[in-house]
Amino acid sequence: MAPTILIIDDDADTRTYMSTILLRGGFRVRMASDGDEGWRMIQEERPDLILLDMMMPRKSGLQVLRQIKTGSPGQGVPVIVITGVGQMTGVDFYQYLAGQEGGAEIRPDEFIEKPVKPDRLLKAVRSYLNR
Repeated sequence: MAPTILIIDDDADTRTYMSTILLRGGFRVRMASDGDEGWRMIQEERPDLILLDMMMPRKSGLQVLRQIKTGSPGQGVPVIVITGVGQMTGVDFYQYLAGQEGGAEIRPDEFIEKPVKPDRLLKAVRSYLNR
């Protein structure tokens, strides 16, 4: 069975864009439109990899990342943060995380700045699934 990628992003166009790339790459895709829905989906069906936006309503990507990295059932699932935070704010994402409580523990496996190129997305996803 193809690996399952969970996309957690509040922007429908972004979800559709990444889903199309991943489906063409042979992956199974699930999508959540906010952090609460994403966390529920992680609990229902542990995905093989998570693509996570940071700025979302209801539960931020940072809150979801903290839950994934510090507790089951998401612990151990690779997380690639895909966000435009740095581009929009000028803030370095890793420096931002370092300043957060438990910053070392909540570090994602990888960070990709939006807009993400199809080849870059597939390369990152494959690198974590082939480990």
